[in-house]
Amino acid sequence: MKKVALAGATALAITGVASADYTGATVVDMGDMIGDGTHTTYRIFLNFDNPDDKILAVSGNADTMALRWEGAELRQNAPGFEDLDLQDFPFAGGGPGDTWVTLDDDPENNADVGQSDAAFSPGFLNPEFPGASVINGSFFEQLDNGGWFDFDPGTVENGGTILIAQFTIANGAVGTFQGNVDYTPTGEGDFVREAIGVVTVPAPGAIALLGLAGLAGTRRRRG
Repeated sequence: MKKVALAGATALAITGVASADYTGATVVDMGDMIGDGTHTTYRIFLNFDNPDDKILAVSGNADTMALRWEGAELRQNAPGFEDLDLQDFPFAGGGPGDTWVTLDDDPENNADVGQSDAAFSPGFLNPEFPGASVINGSFFEQLDNGGWFDFDPGTVENGGTILIAQFTIANGAVGTFQGNVDYTPTGEGDFVREAIGVVTVPAPGAIALLGLAGLAGTRRRRG
């Protein structure tokens, strides 16, 4: 996947003021997407109380909150892409049980068309090995303003809920995810950075797939 720098190259380094627009994260149990009976796939959605908020990035910062996964081993299911960051996004040609990150509401369509609006900031996690896969293993961490971002913000999905990650882990295993969300309230003005908080996967009482009832469909591209 082509690396694309966030506009201005310093945007991720800006710390915004606090806002109440981000209301929390939701973990959705997608079931056994691999089909091997030993793994479960979970999706993490971020929720906002203003349908016009424009999501720009998920990032890590030592002054607010590190971007981190730790605990359970993340399952990758993309033969031929194991060492490339292509497998870190939902269009690398692997199976439905891949682990990946995104800022889209339609990862299945992205897999079909072979593209995604999400990209890593330059040097994200792997400055010595650009282009290498990083969303894998049992631990990753970013402290210095790196993360993934929407490199085409003119087509960012607006509207209350956005999918940011899919994690597949062994049944019974537990991991935690944390980071910051960078967004522009109502799509205008300076962007705000807020801590996502620490999200346990699977979360106690995680929403089951059949109970999702339109959650993933609340964000749509503007025409």
